Amino acid sequence: MIGDAERKLVAKWDTDIKQGYLYKKRFSNMSKWANYRKSYRGEWPEDVIIPLNKVFSMGRALIPRTYFRNPAAMVSPRLPGLASKAQVVEKLDNYLLRELNLKYVLKRAILDTYLCGTGFLKVGYDSEFGYIPDQAVDRDHATVTQVSTTTGDSIEYRTNVREGMPWAIRVKPEDIITPYGISEPEALPWICHTIARPLKDVQEDQKYPKDKTKKLKGGYIRRDESNAQDRLGLQDPGVRNKYILLREVRDKRSGRMLIFCEDQLLLNVEDALQIEGLPYEIIQFNPDSEHFWAISEVKMIEPQQQELNEQRSQASRLRRLSILKFIYREGAFNQEGLDKLLSADINDIGVGISSSEEAPASAIYEFQPKSLTNDVLREQRQTEHDMRETIGFGPNQLGEFSAYQNKTKFETAEVAAASSIRVDEKKDIVADVVQGVLRKWNQIVFKFWTGERYAEIVGPEGGTAWTKYTGEQLKGEYDLVINTEAGSPVSKEVRHAQIKEMFLLLKDDPLINQVELRKKVLSNYNWIDPSLKDLVTPPPPSPPPSPAGSQGNPPPGALNHLPLPIPGNGGQG
Repeated sequence: MIGDAERKLVAKWDTDIKQGYLYKKRFSNMSKWANYRKSYRGEWPEDVIIPLNKVFSMGRALIPRTYFRNPAAMVSPRLPGLASKAQVVEKLDNYLLRELNLKYVLKRAILDTYLCGTGFLKVGYDSEFGYIPDQAVDRDHATVTQVSTTTGDSIEYRTNVREGMPWAIRVKPEDIITPYGISEPEALPWICHTIARPLKDVQEDQKYPKDKTKKLKGGYIRRDESNAQDRLGLQDPGVRNKYILLREVRDKRSGRMLIFCEDQLLLNVEDALQIEGLPYEIIQFNPDSEHFWAISEVKMIEPQQQELNEQRSQASRLRRLSILKFIYREGAFNQEGLDKLLSADINDIGVGISSSEEAPASAIYEFQPKSLTNDVLREQRQTEHDMRETIGFGPNQLGEFSAYQNKTKFETAEVAAASSIRVDEKKDIVADVVQGVLRKWNQIVFKFWTGERYAEIVGPEGGTAWTKYTGEQLKGEYDLVINTEAGSPVSKEVRHAQIKEMFLLLKDDPLINQVELRKKVLSNYNWIDPSLKDLVTPPPPSPPPSPAGSQGNPPPGALNHLPLPIPGNGGQG
């Protein structure tokens, strides 16, 4: 039986969530999100003959300019004595960035931000649907709630969510509800995530009490993807795979995680993942000054996109209307002559036809409507300019050449700088989000990784060394910076130029092992057979010192630093 306290708690949160949903519905423009996604996919009304999908092309240009192809973290200690620990944390962070595929998650969240105005990354540990430390079974506080209690089959399916590991996933804006009237992300007292799960999976998830899950009915289906809250009332008993809708609330005020489903409270436990605030990171490129839900860039260019489609379709119709037309006097030409006159065969050159008219010119009248195609295309270029100005892209940022060719070097630099400011601002926002994710991951690792692990770091004398650590031992105050330039592509030519520059800089340095330096240089040339192990050989031992004043012998150690030729250097050391 449900007690009065639990019933009041369910009613209270049901009211808060519904008010938050109404706030979202009023100020987020969510009723248009489905249309924005259709525009991105290229799904247009039937009257659009020839579309020009700038929503797609600008979105595809935005994503690679704001996420990081190879994100890298740089960690430094804030307090003395943490230098070696900072190295381990840096190694760990960069390992997690690669292993947990944060790059893919970022791209999806950036696309959400472009289409809907706000993107969400959810940070967690071990289980995707709520972590309870009391259910841990090993040294990393991992649980077995990811498998069925009856069959042992998996009931969680994301490949980047693993037992005993931190994770970050993208959450659709449709599935997030925030408190009514709270306008700033850092001021949110709670966040509700609506989750559709198969009824069977929930009933076999051991984190939920069996006496409550067995009462669940299911039957909810995802009919309206743009309206998560309305799915609460969509029942269809004929659905073969019954779904239910969980409402997972992370409450900062009480520090608890609450999960509601079908008017009952499934879970009410301490939220172990509220270490640095709520376990979410939020991306907003265009914040609203009064409301939480940010402004979608697609919303701002939607009128121009519709105008572009109409202009391109009009240009196509006008082109067809501009085809040569004529009126001829009935009976002036026989059928054979008419067939020749209307022929589209490119081999019909110098066609001659007969006419019964004394003045053939009076038998046919040519007319052609005035072409407006150039006017339409001129308006189209202006519309595209307006869209680029709204997004902050110029033609070059979209991979196009500007029509204006007589630009000075100063003008080019000014335009490039103005465009880069807006793009760099978005990139900086994404870097802050990545930094926030890593900070949360670090705190999770410090708290839950109690087993010993190993990491390779730079030793005190410059060599590499293996060190043993636990999460508790790494705990400390660190400065974390995301290297925003790590995503810049490096071609073979650039890499070879860098290697050559390094060789020329270090080839005479007595502190550098010259044999290993040359091996490193040669290893970056694909055409060198790796089986040629003796291509670089150690120099012969130095001769004993000659008597004072003798001539002809090199000074001691000189043979250790004789330059060897490298490819592409003209044979010069």
